[in-house]
Amino acid sequence: MDKSNTGKLNERFEIVELLRGQHIEIPNFHHLFEQWPEATSVQLDALRTDVDSTLDKLFPPGQRRSKLKAADPALFGSMWWPYASLERLCIATYLSIWLFAWDDESDSPEFSELSLNLPEAQAFRATTVERVRTCLALDHNTPYQRIDATLTEAQNSIIEQFVPVGHALVKHYTLDQRHALMQEIDWYVLDVRLPEHVMLNPAMRRLWDETNIIISTQAQNQVDSLIPLLYIAHNQNLQAAVDDAINILRTAVARFDFAAKSLLEEIASDRVVTADLVRFIDSCRYACTANLNW
Repeated sequence: MDKSNTGKLNERFEIVELLRGQHIEIPNFHHLFEQWPEATSVQLDALRTDVDSTLDKLFPPGQRRSKLKAADPALFGSMWWPYASLERLCIATYLSIWLFAWDDESDSPEFSELSLNLPEAQAFRATTVERVRTCLALDHNTPYQRIDATLTEAQNSIIEQFVPVGHALVKHYTLDQRHALMQEIDWYVLDVRLPEHVMLNPAMRRLWDETNIIISTQAQNQVDSLIPLLYIAHNQNLQAAVDDAINILRTAVARFDFAAKSLLEEIASDRVVTADLVRFIDSCRYACTANLNW
């Protein structure tokens, strides 16, 4: 392990030790979203059966499989996309599972040593990029760093779990949409098509940004998340860090609502686009309330 990685690991341990044993008051977040929709898919039971079977195939018995099952990704998917068909709900949830597993493999010392080994991590990422592009039937003209490496069986298994997701998206999506996979996942699930002038509108960019901020602010169970960083910024005052995070969340909700209102007013004359935009805006709100409840 090189010195830079050792230093980063020590910093993480130091932050954990500083936070250990401290007590804070966490307010109820739900009042911030009381005007936003929340729901759970009626397909939850069927999805949960399918997801459990997939996890059994993906991981051997042990801590990693248990952690993912305990997280209940089927409930996560059912609340994020409550009105999707079972087929689309499964694919969207599989993508979520793949992202969770891939992220754990990339940066969680609890399950993998990749975060402590830069060459192996680069090989894992490069192999992932190549496989994902193949699954999405994209050309390979976009330059990226190819690295020859032999991945572990577990790493290959995680990468290969993208195959059914990629094949489903190829079946339903155009080439341009597949190039924008991460932004297009909501489009796939909701079967929504918004015109380019709406997609490129600054208010649309604001909706994406605020949704990401809200979801990121809610995810505070890791040492690299917002509250530990604010804790350092507030001279190791944990309650001040939590209060600051709440203010960030409250402001993001207000900015989202303002951007949504502005964009809907701007395209109000087009009823078809307005209907699709309302569905998209609601999907962002469902994602945020789902993350909170999950």
